[in-house]
Amino acid sequence: MSPSNDLESLPTETIDPAVIAIYSSLIGELLYIAINTVPQISYVTSALTRYMTRATEAHLKYAKHVLRYLKGVMDRRIMWCADNCRDPHKRHEIWACADSSYADCKPSRKSAMAYGLFVNNAVFSWKSCLSSIVAKSTCEAELMAYCSCACEVLYARKLAAELGFCQLSPTKIYEDNEGAMVLVKNMHLRNRSKHIALRFSFAQILYQLGQIKPVAVPSIDQHADIGTKVTGQPIFDRHVPVWLGEILPTKS
Repeated sequence: MSPSNDLESLPTETIDPAVIAIYSSLIGELLYIAINTVPQISYVTSALTRYMTRATEAHLKYAKHVLRYLKGVMDRRIMWCADNCRDPHKRHEIWACADSSYADCKPSRKSAMAYGLFVNNAVFSWKSCLSSIVAKSTCEAELMAYCSCACEVLYARKLAAELGFCQLSPTKIYEDNEGAMVLVKNMHLRNRSKHIALRFSFAQILYQLGQIKPVAVPSIDQHADIGTKVTGQPIFDRHVPVWLGEILPTKS
């Protein structure tokens, strides 16, 4: 799949209405697939949507590259398994991961953020998009992603309770930015972080209420990484099986 930086370098001076029509239709179909069944194409599809009104043949070529990828993974699907959950998670226990880039969209300088919610070894809710505002630091960008994830977690916990699967412990949200975790856990405001903490105090409240729990994770094990940028093939192949529930723990 193609990095958005390459897309931004493509010429957009020559606009062909016929190409725009084909491109828009194709991206609409890719969005449907990315939102509903294939989470690993969420980032690249989100990047392609930024050129809906100024796409060229080169942009269309990139979109068709995603189609070729989908053709190659038609036999892969999301698989949930409640009988043998991946440690340290328990059966029917929701957990999540959230990540963000920093100012990687050159025209707007907004950050790409992503999160995924998992249960019984596979993802069931995910999102990859640009932030609504421009972050002033990597910490703020990560906190935006974390708070968006926390909102989805709150909804998922309520839904699980209605279905009879009450979450008895705080939902773990894995985060690889230490500064963002400190701001979520610490209600004390400092001059350098006051503007951030006030804007995203919702996550702090959920933490205080025992609804969520920030958990540190190394960047190499941050599964939401594939939703914030185009990674190398080894990293992509490392995270996608976790999202799809293809990696199951070995029974002792």
